[in-house]
Order: sequence, then structure tokens, then C-alpha cells
Amino acid sequence: ATPAARALSLLLKIREEGFSRRSVMDFLALAQRDGQASRWDRLSREAGVVGGIADWRDRLDRLGAGHGSGAGQGHGRELRLRVEELHAALRTLPAEGSWLMLADACADLLRRFAPDDPSRERGESCLSKLGALDDISGSVTFERFAATLSQALDRASYRAAEEESFQRSGIFVGTVMDARLLSFHVTAIMGLVERSFPAPARQ
Repeated sequence: ATPAARALSLLLKIREEGFSRRSVMDFLALAQRDGQASRWDRLSREAGVVGGIADWRDRLDRLGAGHGSGAGQGHGRELRLRVEELHAALRTLPAEGSWLMLADACADLLRRFAPDDPSRERGESCLSKLGALDDISGSVTFERFAATLSQALDRASYRAAEEESFQRSGIFVGTVMDARLLSFHVTAIMGLVERSFPAPARQ
């Protein structure tokens, strides 16, 4: 997956897992490129954080009190501020809404928290396409939106940029269902010689 796609997936995982320590640290390890993530990981372990925003607040506050006014307290305060920033952003994601509303919310997360990387533009393009699903579908739960987004990001991560205009260049590899209604100059279907395709009709 591209850095932007992975960052967005990890952000949604934080929301899904209720701010588990591992999901937060996995994201920070990707997003923080100044060496802070490894220090924060050690601090969160020392504090005994398990998950949930209340647990983060309580345990980091206790850790800060134990460290007095030393460097440990400063690093703990920075981690606390970062976690609060993530919590404030993720709590605004609606449980249900239009495809466009949820796509715009995720695009905002991408711009705010994803690493500055060329792949971010492709992530925003992927979200824009999901927003267009309002034309054929009504409101959607965030869980369904997130599952669809995950599949879309997986596909976008292995398609070359020059193949974004589908069926105009390159070689198409996919299932029979993916190839419906498409035309090809040459077609190779795996399994015909071995007679494993098409599958025999059920009796």
C-alpha cells in the first residue's frame, strides 16, 4: 500500500479499535518522521496504556506526575497532545451519512494527518470516486463505507498511474466478473485447457 493509503487505513483502524495502544502507535510510527514515534512507543508501554481515550489520558497523566519536570514529562505531554488531536478529528466522523459526506471527512483526515507524499493525491482521487456513489446509492453506514474504501485503496495501490484511465493501456488481469461488458483484442482465460473453467453445473 502507498504511504497515504496506509495512513488512512491506520486512522480508520484507530477509530474501529477504540484507540488501542497498538493502532495508535502503528499510525504514529508512519506519520512521525522525526524519531518521536519510538520514544512515544516506549512511554506508552511504560505508562501501561491499553486502549480507549480515557485510558490514554489517565495513564499519561500519572506517568507525567511520576517523571516530575524532567524530559520524560515533556515527551509524555507531547504524546498526550498528539493523541488528543487524533481523538478530536476521529470523533467528528459520522456513524452514517452520504457517500460524499464520508468521503469528504476522510479526505480531510488524509490532508491533515497523512505523510507529505505524492501518493496522497491518488488517495484523494479514490475518495472522490467513492463520493460519486451518491448517484446510485443512498446513505451508508461508516462501517460499510470503510470496507469499500479499504478495497478501493488496495486496488489503487497496485495500479500504475498510467493505467488510471482503465482499458486504455496495459494488460488487464482480473476475474470474469471484473471483465463483464468489456472488450479485448486478445483474451487468455486460465483453466480452459485443464477444464477447470467454466465450473461444472451443479446437479
